[in-house]
Amino acid sequence: MESTEYLVTEEVKFNVLTEVCSFLNSAMPYDQQLNAIVEAANKLLGVQNSSLILWDEQTQLLHFHVATGEKSQELKGVTMRRGEGIAGWVAEHGIPVVVPDVTKDSRYNPKISEILHFDTQTILCVPIRVRDMVIGSFEAVNRTDKRAFEERDIPLLSAFASFVGIVLENSRTRYSYEESQRELERLVQSKSSEVDIINRDLTLKTQRMALTTKIISLINSNRSMDDILIEVAKQLQRLIPLDYATVALLQENELLLRELLPFSETLIPDGLRIPFDESVIKYVVQYKRSIFHNRPRWYRCFLEQGRFLETQLSTMLCIPIVASDSAVLGTLNLGCIEKHSYEKESVDIVTFIAKQLGVAFERFTLRSSLEEVNQKLNEKTFELRRNLIKMGDANLRLFNTQQELREKDKRMNALLQEVQRKNEELQETLAELKETQTQLVQSEKMASLGQLVAGIAHELNTPAGAIKAASEIIPDYIQKTFFAYETAVHAGMTVEHRQQLLALIERMIVVAKDHQRRTTSSIREQSKQLLDVLTERGIRNARSIAKDIARCYLDDELESLLKLFSEYSVPLVMDVLNNCSRVLVSSRDNQLSVETISKIVRALKSYSYLDQSQERVVDLNDDIENTLTILHSQIPENVSIIRNFGDLPKIQCFGSELNQVWTNTIQNALQALEGSGGTITIETSALPDIISVKIMDNGPGIPQEIQEKIFDPFFTTKRGKSTGLGLSITQQIVDKHHGFIRLDSVPGNTSFEIVLPQQGIKAPPLKKKSSLIAVEAL
Repeated sequence: MESTEYLVTEEVKFNVLTEVCSFLNSAMPYDQQLNAIVEAANKLLGVQNSSLILWDEQTQLLHFHVATGEKSQELKGVTMRRGEGIAGWVAEHGIPVVVPDVTKDSRYNPKISEILHFDTQTILCVPIRVRDMVIGSFEAVNRTDKRAFEERDIPLLSAFASFVGIVLENSRTRYSYEESQRELERLVQSKSSEVDIINRDLTLKTQRMALTTKIISLINSNRSMDDILIEVAKQLQRLIPLDYATVALLQENELLLRELLPFSETLIPDGLRIPFDESVIKYVVQYKRSIFHNRPRWYRCFLEQGRFLETQLSTMLCIPIVASDSAVLGTLNLGCIEKHSYEKESVDIVTFIAKQLGVAFERFTLRSSLEEVNQKLNEKTFELRRNLIKMGDANLRLFNTQQELREKDKRMNALLQEVQRKNEELQETLAELKETQTQLVQSEKMASLGQLVAGIAHELNTPAGAIKAASEIIPDYIQKTFFAYETAVHAGMTVEHRQQLLALIERMIVVAKDHQRRTTSSIREQSKQLLDVLTERGIRNARSIAKDIARCYLDDELESLLKLFSEYSVPLVMDVLNNCSRVLVSSRDNQLSVETISKIVRALKSYSYLDQSQERVVDLNDDIENTLTILHSQIPENVSIIRNFGDLPKIQCFGSELNQVWTNTIQNALQALEGSGGTITIETSALPDIISVKIMDNGPGIPQEIQEKIFDPFFTTKRGKSTGLGLSITQQIVDKHHGFIRLDSVPGNTSFEIVLPQQGIKAPPLKKKSSLIAVEAL
């Protein structure tokens, strides 16, 4: 019978898995596919409550993507971290988990069940993978037949989890393919339009290029400048609409205006000289920029038959003619009676031609200059021959001068050798000074260490003394407790009453572990409340008994005490409880003293980094707190420390050296508040790429005249109390960490800010954003 049921079950599993496989590559929306897979899994596993929990890259949290069961809607808004609960643990480690009883598995987190008021008993959870990467988990909770999940259920749920991974991967692939198709269609349409435009532009550009090549060839020919200018103007008529053209050349404070178009045999060959006062040409020459106008206007830069043009022009383009050294030689002026809008490319071609005209003018000027130079060179050659005769005497004088220079060179070499010797002596002296400075810095560190050791010794003596005192009295009170208990037994205390007495002692032990030692004021207040009840019951010495009960933390057990008081004498019962209370109080004092010593030792160990490499990753907040612990004995009662610690990333640095920085800076602030007292505020924060540590005090501040000297070695205002090396060492350590110090000091507020790069010791040096100013006391 069992074999038949197993075959039927396997057949059902096969049919359901086959049905799921059939729609994996179908057009069904992926959300429906996921819901169908979850329902199929529920059917085969016999559950109603299951969920797909997927990782969200944006929120960096796990969220319930698909959920079934009675709490499915409430689960949709719930999120969790990787490693949180069974589902989070599976999503983090990628290992299937079967939890027959959640109460026996430490990984189970009941928070979600408590929020939803849901009774979770058994869990089966497997990872969901896409391309070998875990992206979430598939979790089934509580079978409907109340049976626990078993190891043999893992392969079935893992198969469904594989189907979920395939659906998610198909969804991502389908979305990427559709986006690519849409982008390709847009690109084809865009490129087709661009090709048509490019073809039209290319034809026009080819024509313009041929015309430009012809004009450039004309400019570079050996023809005269007049012929070149007139022919260039004619060719420009083929490029743009053009009725008039002139060239204005700068000649001292005048303009030489040459008429090019309209062409006439009666053109003035030498041009027309006019004052340099035409506004358009003055602007172009001054700013080396072209001007284009397309509104009717008269211009005094165009000629017709040798006279100024009297016709208004609706289109005008004036372009500077520039030499190779960017000097303006003149302007090319083009005009048209009708209104036109020249294309930018046409204007660029005309501008290029104007630059080539500048080269042509330079070449023409250079040719004329070369002819003049050639004439002068012939004259100089004749003069040179005549001067050669005079050079004989000069050579003799030169020989004598060289002899004198040789003597001076010998004396100079002797002086250089002396200077080199002096430099070597200076280098040796400098090396000695550096060695001396290193020894002084080490001395300063040893002096600081001596102060810290003295303070730590004082801090350790106090709890050690408390431990010694408590350890001496504990054995006596233990002996007294046993003697008092034996006295109660001999007095006839029954077994039941002895058990009640022991229960009270056990209650005292529990309270002593969970509560701090009561203050005198709290004992007095509690005893007042107990006094009235004891007085009503007729207890003798009620006031003393009330205080003893309050010291024993038995005010909540008053009824049990009163029952014992009614059977036995009050001193008999209280003698046992009082001696036991003294043992508990002394033991608790020992524990607190040991914790204090451990805290100081841990702080000293972290402060010095004795068991770690010098360069390491540190938490600056922890290091500053350890420094405050070490300096605790040096902080007066009238000085308060305020900690405003922000969230800081850990950085790679020399931890022990930075602890020296915090020590020196805090000690400076303590010296500034010496006698008067005040507040020291330590503030840490993380900004983009940097970490800021501010140590501020409300002391008297630093005089302005010494603020620039405080980082100099040996500078101090406390002669006999300080070596003046504290801030110098601080500056060197901060520089070594590629940071900087920014300080500000006014009366009542001194801020000492240390800025370090978040990348730590391997970061490039930071740039200072303000000058260094002041720390309080030296």
